[in-house]
Amino acid sequence: MGMRAAIIEGTVAALHRYYGVALRGQVYESPHLTSLFTAWPDTHFNSICRAAFAAATVDAQIASALQPFRERGVPMLWHIGPSSAPPELAARLLAHGLAFYQEEPAMAVELARAHEAFPHPDGLTIEPVNDAAGLREWVEVWGVAMRRPMPAATRDLCWRAFCEMGLDPNRPYRHLIGRLHGEPVATAAAFLTPRVVSVEQVMTLPAARGRGIGTAMTLRVLREGRLEGCQLGVLSASPMGRPIYARIGFREVFVWRRYRWDPPAGPPVRLDSA
Repeated sequence: MGMRAAIIEGTVAALHRYYGVALRGQVYESPHLTSLFTAWPDTHFNSICRAAFAAATVDAQIASALQPFRERGVPMLWHIGPSSAPPELAARLLAHGLAFYQEEPAMAVELARAHEAFPHPDGLTIEPVNDAAGLREWVEVWGVAMRRPMPAATRDLCWRAFCEMGLDPNRPYRHLIGRLHGEPVATAAAFLTPRVVSVEQVMTLPAARGRGIGTAMTLRVLREGRLEGCQLGVLSASPMGRPIYARIGFREVFVWRRYRWDPPAGPPVRLDSA
């Protein structure tokens, strides 16, 4: 595994740790596994981002890793990256009841080499989100602009979870909202580590696409990273976003494969402990 691939996987693990602390969840880390479990029943807050198992014991280790999610009935994502093992891990996940969810390229750019000479969209302002009302607007745009639009109940859950994470302007995970002539139309977020900024949740409402807004939001996240002393920008690219990121200078490092587990239909998970 190359250095950049290791950095990207390490940044995702750092985001898991941040969610675990901020949402009072559980982060389990061993030489073979990194997993995040919280009481917030959404895959953004429950996942396994690294698993390197021995082929002889892979089924037992998968069952053990899935146990917390299955016991509480919490949906989760399993991320397969370059350090994942054994080679047949994806097939074994399918056998354990997970379903293929998506493939997305993991990309990176040196901030000093990023291309920034793009015209700023007329009428676009980009603001940090540091209060609950602004975060409500952010979540509404984010949830509606997704490839699979998020139901209202899930948007409300995510809003409450992000509020729980705190609204300190200097927090490691910072939300940004884009307004076109005053109307909220786009989102982004920056997850900051000492050397790396992860570009998160770049979304634009369908009616506002094709105007360079996604590019402007991405560049703003990179600027946040540069101001904090970061040297590398990383992200996971959707099919719609990939051409935008390539023009900025991002290059593919590897491809994430993600598998999803959903609990059987039943009563909703209580959030008493969240």
